[in-house]
Amino acid sequence: MSAPINARIPTRRTGLEYLEQIRGKLGQQYAAKRNFDYGAGQHNSVTNLSPWIRHRLLLEEEAVKAALSVHGYSRAEKFIQEVFWRTYWKGWLE
Repeated sequence: MSAPINARIPTRRTGLEYLEQIRGKLGQQYAAKRNFDYGAGQHNSVTNLSPWIRHRLLLEEEAVKAALSVHGYSRAEKFIQEVFWRTYWKGWLE
């Protein structure tokens, strides 16, 4: 995945633009590469959506719908699982 669009100043608009930019990579590419650490500054295998989701500028539901719109459930399943794990653990830690 490419570097986030202006992640230093997350806004709803930049979050939606970035989600649109990466939604094609939220299927098999995400599932195949998400567990590998390629070194400092090489975060191309994760979504980098956290700045927007953390501040509720993008909703988890929007991210899941974006993945489903391109990949369908079977190819987007790993991404969807990770979104729900994030939601579960965030709630558990609060």
